[in-house]
Amino acid sequence: MYMRHHVQSVFAKCMIFIASVLLVGCANKGAAVIERYKAPGLAQLKRLQGVAEMMRDRPPLVADAESLPLDGASFMTDPKAPPNGAFVDAEWLTEEGLRDDHFNAPLSIEAVPFWEDCGAYLTTGMNSNGSPPKGDKDIEVNFQKFLKVKFLGVARTVELRLPEITGEAQFSSGRYRFDLYFFELADPPQYLGGIRVDASNDPNMNVKFREDMREEAMNRRLLQNLSYRTHEELNKMMFERAKIASMNSPLRYGD
Repeated sequence: MYMRHHVQSVFAKCMIFIASVLLVGCANKGAAVIERYKAPGLAQLKRLQGVAEMMRDRPPLVADAESLPLDGASFMTDPKAPPNGAFVDAEWLTEEGLRDDHFNAPLSIEAVPFWEDCGAYLTTGMNSNGSPPKGDKDIEVNFQKFLKVKFLGVARTVELRLPEITGEAQFSSGRYRFDLYFFELADPPQYLGGIRVDASNDPNMNVKFREDMREEAMNRRLLQNLSYRTHEELNKMMFERAKIASMNSPLRYGD
């Protein structure tokens, strides 16, 4: 009996030791990549903090910029070439937000910011959830996307009213209205101008009740439609003011 317990104890200690070695090895492996990107990464982080300072006292927009100097900006995701333009909610530009990688909101301009875990890598050496980085490749890809961004659109919500089912084939329209301020991530960051995006649900949406579509699902469909209409309005404004014809939808909606 003693021998069996002793063997089990030794085995357990060995497993703990192996796990700790793997964990340290994994962390050290990621640390080398983080160290390599540390200088340019901290410089980019400082630019974002500069944008946060500029946003702090910026008043609401009273008029759209006649044109946005976004020459050469790309907001279209390409697996082979990360875009040099990105969007982010103003709420992300806090000390805590720059280290996080998930924003839980019914509707937001971007639920996962372009820097992914880079803010956490640079400040804690860990992922944003506190776990150690698992591989060099993911860290490398994240930093490449993070450092590529030169043009940033920062959204500040003016009004978010969620749509709701009100009766048979009836709903109250939602509205998503926000100011979108554009910056060049330079040293120091430069403000380029802003536009106000104002979108509502399609008034002709078919929301007739079906037994296979409960109210919760219909409300979600309305939220999807509001997201689509917001992206449509944002696309129109970007084409009018910056001659950018297409881009991926930055709109995300939560549960």
